[in-house]
Amino acid sequence: MNLATIHKIYFLGIGGIGMSALARYFLLKGAEVHGYDKTQTSLTNQLQSEGMKIHYTEDVSIIPPAIDLLVYTPAIPLKHAEFRYFDNLGTPKLKRAEVLALISSEYRTIAVAGTHGKTTISTMTAYLFSQSEIGCSAFVGGISKNYGSNLLFNDDSPYLVVEADEFDRSFLHLHPQTAIITSMDADHLDIYGSAESLQESFLQFASQILSGGNLIIHHSLYSAFAFSDPIRKLITYGIECKADYSARNLRLSHDKYTFDLHYPSGIIVDITLGFQGYYNVENSVAAIAAALLNGVDKESIRFSLPQFQGVTRRFDIRINEPEFAYIDDYAHHPAELKACISSARRMFPGWRVTGIFQPHLYSRT
Repeated sequence: MNLATIHKIYFLGIGGIGMSALARYFLLKGAEVHGYDKTQTSLTNQLQSEGMKIHYTEDVSIIPPAIDLLVYTPAIPLKHAEFRYFDNLGTPKLKRAEVLALISSEYRTIAVAGTHGKTTISTMTAYLFSQSEIGCSAFVGGISKNYGSNLLFNDDSPYLVVEADEFDRSFLHLHPQTAIITSMDADHLDIYGSAESLQESFLQFASQILSGGNLIIHHSLYSAFAFSDPIRKLITYGIECKADYSARNLRLSHDKYTFDLHYPSGIIVDITLGFQGYYNVENSVAAIAAALLNGVDKESIRFSLPQFQGVTRRFDIRINEPEFAYIDDYAHHPAELKACISSARRMFPGWRVTGIFQPHLYSRT
């Protein structure tokens, strides 16, 4: 499908974080954007203020005529009245992941995958690119605090940063130039059935990196990816380790970490991370590796990273008083919870930690 011919587009589940970024992209490309979502939220209100037409009742009479493309997510049941309406009309329809893949095929794509950290790393990578002379567009799975959006749009840059979601095997639609894989912990077993099946999917994703591209992996995953493959370069990252890109000499001052980056071309000293969280130092190393490997200047990185404000609901410190702090975090997988809690203990040593857990899915409880 030639997306340039899409003039009127409909999003079924437009309020989702991935769907809303796509909707914003098509709006900026000049398309007329319509959509449905079950619940009105601050995000859907923002989309409406930007010029999109959205409704919240399952009512086909509200749908405008002559829709060129229906975009939907796996969360939409096939019995949904509006899905059946478009199906009966024969309207062209694509899953969100398929549309993202079509867009990404027109760019030099950096795709960030993994069961944890991909939203923060993809947002940070996009920020480093956008603050450099290279620039980029980006689809990320959270709201960047620097830009107040989940979409960065730069029509003059050939680079695109995307979050590569393993849910429903969505990331297997992508063929990036550079990929980051942070972790492969058991997750989405309702889709994969076993941890082994999940890991096989990540291996397949890695095999889809274009010839001459880069595969950036957490150093703990080396044995899983240390296969003979001359068409792409394997790069490792981590903290205080012998990885290709490693943060060393960590110092914590006024809630911010400063470190030295050791990498194949030398050492970049005194890099300061602009937002909190010990595990975010490691996330920043992955983002820096992707930026350096694609031509972003090291001095631009050193200047930009302290200004990165993070992502809404990712170790998001809402209150920080002398005797009380409140942190909002999206963590729901056990490994993510462990990272979040341990980062809080490092930042607030000796404090009592109270956790209030809202399950993302009932099965995760």
